[in-house]
Amino acid sequence: MPAGRAERALKKARSAIGPACIALAAWCAAGHISLAAHDLPSVRLAVPAPWWVIVVTGVAASCVPAWRRRPGLTFPALLSTVPWWPLPLPAVVLVWTGPLAWLPIGLALVGAAIESGIVPGNDLPDVTPREPSSGWRVAAGVTLLIALLGAWRLDSRIPGGDEPHYLVITQSLIKDGDLRIENNHRARDYAAYYPGQIAPDVIRRGRDGQIYSIHAPGLSVLVLPAFWVFGYRGAQATVMLIAALAGGIIWRLGWRATGSTSAAWFAWAAIAGSVMFVVQSATVFPDGPAAVAIAASVYVLLALNSREAARPVSRATLIGVSALLASLPWLHTRFAVLATGFGLLIAWSILREAACPAPARRTRLGWFLGLPLVSAIGWFGFFQMIYGTPNPAAPYGDRPEASWAFVPGGLGGLFFDQQFGLFAYAPVLAAASIVLIGRRSTSVWTIAVTTLAVAGGYLAVVGTYWMWWAGVPATPARFAAAVLPVFAVPLAIAWSRSGAVGRAVLSTLLIVSLAITAIVIGVDRGGLAWNVRGASALWLEWLGPVVDLARGWPSFFWRLTPENLATEIPFFVHVAGSLAAISAVAAVAWAVVRRAPDKSAVAPLIATWSVALGVMTATQVGWWMNNVRGSSPARSQLTVLELHRQGRQVLTIAPLAFGRIADVSGRMRIQLADAARAGAPLWGAVSGLPAGTYELRVTTARPRQGELSIRIGRAAQRWRTLAVLPLSKQAFVLTLPASVSGLTLEPDAALKEVGASVELTPLAMRKDAAANALTVARYGATDVFFLDDSAFVEGDGFWIQGGRTADLVLAAGAGRATVNLALRNGSAPNRVRLQADADVQTISLQPDEERPVSVPVGAADGIVRLRVSSEAGFRPSEALSGDRRYLGVRVEIKN
Repeated sequence: MPAGRAERALKKARSAIGPACIALAAWCAAGHISLAAHDLPSVRLAVPAPWWVIVVTGVAASCVPAWRRRPGLTFPALLSTVPWWPLPLPAVVLVWTGPLAWLPIGLALVGAAIESGIVPGNDLPDVTPREPSSGWRVAAGVTLLIALLGAWRLDSRIPGGDEPHYLVITQSLIKDGDLRIENNHRARDYAAYYPGQIAPDVIRRGRDGQIYSIHAPGLSVLVLPAFWVFGYRGAQATVMLIAALAGGIIWRLGWRATGSTSAAWFAWAAIAGSVMFVVQSATVFPDGPAAVAIAASVYVLLALNSREAARPVSRATLIGVSALLASLPWLHTRFAVLATGFGLLIAWSILREAACPAPARRTRLGWFLGLPLVSAIGWFGFFQMIYGTPNPAAPYGDRPEASWAFVPGGLGGLFFDQQFGLFAYAPVLAAASIVLIGRRSTSVWTIAVTTLAVAGGYLAVVGTYWMWWAGVPATPARFAAAVLPVFAVPLAIAWSRSGAVGRAVLSTLLIVSLAITAIVIGVDRGGLAWNVRGASALWLEWLGPVVDLARGWPSFFWRLTPENLATEIPFFVHVAGSLAAISAVAAVAWAVVRRAPDKSAVAPLIATWSVALGVMTATQVGWWMNNVRGSSPARSQLTVLELHRQGRQVLTIAPLAFGRIADVSGRMRIQLADAARAGAPLWGAVSGLPAGTYELRVTTARPRQGELSIRIGRAAQRWRTLAVLPLSKQAFVLTLPASVSGLTLEPDAALKEVGASVELTPLAMRKDAAANALTVARYGATDVFFLDDSAFVEGDGFWIQGGRTADLVLAAGAGRATVNLALRNGSAPNRVRLQADADVQTISLQPDEERPVSVPVGAADGIVRLRVSSEAGFRPSEALSGDRRYLGVRVEIKN
């Protein structure tokens, strides 16, 4: 073969390496993998993805020139393939399973973007002499679009929390012209936008004996015009427009601090794309509007301290910012700290403004202080008038919830807690700390540090209250959302002063932060955004179906006893360990960079590998510090089990062994409770259990007799009660004719005292089973599994909704030929259709008629799939019963 042809062939083969790596990694990530047992990380069960995934992703990867040119950029993606290797593996490499398996592939894509120049790689900022006129407008428009997307994803979960309480104040102002809300709650004025019942949020009544909300009225007044016209959507639109304005100002902060458009966009994306900002831009809380005042204050500080300014800041601008600061205490009492801090910084800057003659500075200071002084007088007078004291804490009564002793834990939680911490959801914000070790001779550096200090003081005050997480349930770092704009200047400085490697790392952190936002807001209609102050964050549980990611990340609440502040120490130790692990990875990366002859060439590799290794290292350190093995495969085991039940091929992967298995029965142990401690109310819970027969193994800490109740789905009544003998180990057999949405094990008082571990082993899967049952009821000897919401379950029967069809599964017991039903119609003529497998009956019923019906059971095991349709219906409330359900026909099981 001629040398030229061989060289071309070699080059062509080399260009295929990168796309092939991506295709293989995507095939592994698209598959499903789990463990045979929680204590055997080297024995895995896997369901491979279809073959066409390799073809499609390989073709797509071939369209990325950087991957063809530099195959090494794709090597981080190969981390997604490691769990599929037939080798003994530590649990930490199994982090690259489930949704997190796509992170290495995403990092490879980031590396390609850096290599292609999408991320600027020069050592100096792209300084422009004049601010682009369209930059901040585009940023504001995109911020509004993000807010709209956030509102769309969160729509089913809002309004919630304190939102209705703020809007009730608005309704009181509109309807009664006052702030007394008791009559508005009594009349359920909130029913138009909130379906439940809410009691007034009040601790102390006013001195006139009336109920006034504990919440400040500023937000309620702000949204009043739009709410009056458009209701809740109008109030929400007001907050979204304010968020858009904040986004535009944040962009201007980045540009004003550095003169770099890329730095401005980086700072804007890091803040406006964070979970905290997106949630507050779509919900009616005061923190989003407060962020505008903070952003405007930082901008004015930059303008006042600019040495290049040709003319002083206009009087209108000073008055406008003073008005924003004056409004802060009316939005929330805690914002008085921000109003005071930023007011003092601006006042000091006015007296030192270089562009303004000295004699005019005091006059300008007077113009600036006028509105805040009037507002302060009115604010203190407001509390005097309502509560008889000017103390802003008067609405909170005498509750001893505040203490400076809470500050360390509050600050640590606000920054690092996995459920509510700022840096947990937006790690790119931590890059703002770079400014603290940078050049300190500029006024911009001084503003960055002083504004961060004011924000830190505000967060410390927030931390004095034993509710820094902002309620139950609560969204991430809500109380920190108001000060997010202070990160704009240090983030922009960090970007502008970074070289190729620094910008590559910052870009990677930014993309990871944006991905976290997409996950938290996008999955389950925003369900991952609300946590309930438990042991683990919902988003980490979703990310790690095979390993216990939550135990690898710091959590303030794992070992906390509220009355004992010493129990916060394990949290801080874990934070320190995680930071040390990340610092170690950063040190190794820096050593590599220093030895690299071409730093631009290694930038993509350093950035991507640093993030991947940082995740693994910090997670492993967390497991060591919490003394856990790391594997927690129950959710992934159920996924593999369900796919196997549907007929998908299952592979077994063990050290030096790789092959297919026909049946997983007996090969899998699903741990429901990780040695449930004594006193635990539950011994285990599992979601999405496939239909089949299981062995339930109960191992108590010591022999004890008692009863173990099994509840399925959202059923009010227990499904089974198992008699536990005074043995250390005992096994039971459970048969599920239909897959169930959830199964919960509840011990009685005697068993609860000792604690236990519980495992499920599948014995046989039911291939032809129905979909997940939402609830189950037992009528005599017959179990009825309800597969949808079309029936109202009652103690001795159930109603089919009028005009609906209900899917049921009846488990009547082996040997039964028929199941006897009793149909009872309502007050309107009706046609009822019964379909039991192939047998169909259509029955016409007169008002209040009762009729017995027999349903044939074709299966030998007594299982029958039944569909019941009710053509018509009635509302009991028409007979003054107060029951507003639309009922069709009542069904009772007659054994």
